[in-house]
Amino acid sequence: MEELWKLDTDALKLMYDQHQKELKEALLEGTDWKEVQDKRKLVTELSIILYHRTISTNPAEFNTRSSTEIKKPQ
Repeated sequence: MEELWKLDTDALKLMYDQHQKELKEALLEGTDWKEVQDKRKLVTELSIILYHRTISTNPAEFNTRSSTEIKKPQ
């Protein structure tokens, strides 16, 4: 999985889309769940990496927000 983290986000999105499509087609064709285990694992790993990259670019998480203090009710 480490080598996947080295890829840029666009490449990961393309890989995810392709492998997810292949997995979906295989399952719709009736392929046994265990036979697609490696494909399921790869799609899951790609999804996790993309999720982590997405949340790390969330503007709400930046320190430059207008207010970083939590105000207590009085």
